Amino acid sequence: MPTKQITIKQLRYLVAIAQNRFNISLTAEKLFTSQPGISKQIRLLEEQLGCAVFARSGKTLIGLTETGETILKQAHIVLTEYDNLLRLANHPDTANESFRIATTSTQSNYVLPTILPDFHQRYPDVKLHIQDGNMDQLIDIAKNQEADCLILSGINTRLQRQLFADMLMIPCYEWHQVLVCHQQHPLAKQNSLTLKDIAQYPIITYPSSKYCGSAVQMMLSEKHLQANIFATSNDPHTIKHYAEMQMGIGLIAPMAYHPDKDRQLTAVSLENILPKCTTIIAVARHNMLKPHVYHFIRLFAPHLDHQTIDRAINDSADISPQNIKLPPITAPIA
Repeated sequence: MPTKQITIKQLRYLVAIAQNRFNISLTAEKLFTSQPGISKQIRLLEEQLGCAVFARSGKTLIGLTETGETILKQAHIVLTEYDNLLRLANHPDTANESFRIATTSTQSNYVLPTILPDFHQRYPDVKLHIQDGNMDQLIDIAKNQEADCLILSGINTRLQRQLFADMLMIPCYEWHQVLVCHQQHPLAKQNSLTLKDIAQYPIITYPSSKYCGSAVQMMLSEKHLQANIFATSNDPHTIKHYAEMQMGIGLIAPMAYHPDKDRQLTAVSLENILPKCTTIIAVARHNMLKPHVYHFIRLFAPHLDHQTIDRAINDSADISPQNIKLPPITAPIA
């Protein structure tokens, strides 16, 4: 009697159950199928593999076994390659294509508008879905494979590679935070700042992640100084607004400051005070890049040549920021 084969449906159910925190009822609801049907396919999968994929408490799934963790990773790869084959076979045009970008408010409000008009002109039929989030939310989006492309920034690229282990990391540019304050603020008149200067005033900045702390808090702590974090916001517009109201000093990414629009604010460089941040594009490993995704990367980081991007994608190997020259992004300092 021939042995039954593992099916694509079983692998999709496996991935979906993990994404829905092992809640079969919720998984069935999201997949528009029945709970008994999913349970049956999972039992068949474990029988065909000859091992337990899920850890159980009675009849309730509570997680993955150690072997199940490995099988889940391989299932992601198999499903990606299967979908790639379907795309190659069907040769779809872009009429029904969607492009899901997950990033921060800074990138979506101040960087993407500079390149998306060109992207739309080249691919007018591709439907864009842009989702803003902080670092913790972007990690969840990556784990659940809810985006085709992530754009994120941070001071620790090694930690980023650990947190986004299933994503291919392509560094794009580097920058240092700038301090923004009202033109009448005492710090607006100083040519150079120290950490001690910053510690004297209420700070309005981006929230820290549960995986990595705030850069300014870390640097102040090293100097045995207390950070007075008055308010945090993912939106740099909010940070600038509170700084305009003279409620404190704002720390933002340089691309979010525009002197012609932020006329009541002065920007002061923190290049010699805070560590540099690296902005990275992340895409799924082992995934054949669609032409419009490739074009987007080239628009976002035009200094990266075709060979560098192709080599990273074909080898599924991260590009180290140390191996390429990244352009700096600076703010027009008054």
